[in-house]
Amino acid sequence: MTDQTPAIAPLTHEYVLVTPELASQMLENNPSNRRLRPRQVAALARDMAAGNWTVSNDDVCIAADGTLLNGQHRLSAVTLSKTAVMMGVKRNVPTEAFRNMDTPIIRTAGDYLTAQGYANARNAAGCARLLFQTRRFMTNLTRDLNNINVTVTEVEQMFIDEPDFMHSVDVAMETNRVPGGLKLRIPPLAVAHRLIADAGNDIEVVDRYFSHLATPVDEPAGSPIHALRARVQSMRETKQTLPAANHLYMLLKNWNFWAKGESVARVFAAPNGDFYLPRPVVAPEGR
Repeated sequence: MTDQTPAIAPLTHEYVLVTPELASQMLENNPSNRRLRPRQVAALARDMAAGNWTVSNDDVCIAADGTLLNGQHRLSAVTLSKTAVMMGVKRNVPTEAFRNMDTPIIRTAGDYLTAQGYANARNAAGCARLLFQTRRFMTNLTRDLNNINVTVTEVEQMFIDEPDFMHSVDVAMETNRVPGGLKLRIPPLAVAHRLIADAGNDIEVVDRYFSHLATPVDEPAGSPIHALRARVQSMRETKQTLPAANHLYMLLKNWNFWAKGESVARVFAAPNGDFYLPRPVVAPEGR
């Protein structure tokens, strides 16, 4: 008696230089994948265009009939970035394997920085992510910080390119955590510190401003620091939550008042509707 069981094509695996044309071909048969996330595609495309893409253990998976089972975001990023990158490609993958794809816990930027030996790695990763988003916000590439996904590679590269940013993270944590400190979230504090320093301010003056935000020693009546602390305390008492962009607006606007020696009675979170983040001024010598 002849065995009538249909032959199963053997699973194959190879590393392929995926061009935009090849990526488009692979994406043509993609009927059942999850909804495409444009922000994730844009983030991956930035890595590819910057030359930061590396081959991972997560392969593009294609069924025997040509159906794309895994890899739509990476392939879409190839077409968006108009670059060719190496990817692992498995072919003749059983279609039932689709249910088990993308179910493991994903390694975060914080996990990566921890493995690299950074102290306070998860806080540091959150701060770096917000700094990346804020810089694009300030150049008018987006009006919503949450509309930008930031890749692990972009977070890693930030600490390579800007090692001093870790000092901003440390200052933010101290400002938040000392008894009686300014209880704003750590990422906006760290990003505000970095932006003010990047504007050309003496780092000792910037550190003193944040030290006084935590403990307003020798700050006179009418100081913007008292006004900001009162606003944050009111937010906590009323359980008011604001997006990170609003926290940054308050911190940067308040710095500008403080740096110029101006008195302030109240601090506003931000104007209604769309708004621009204030550009930090340079404190005069002797501030």
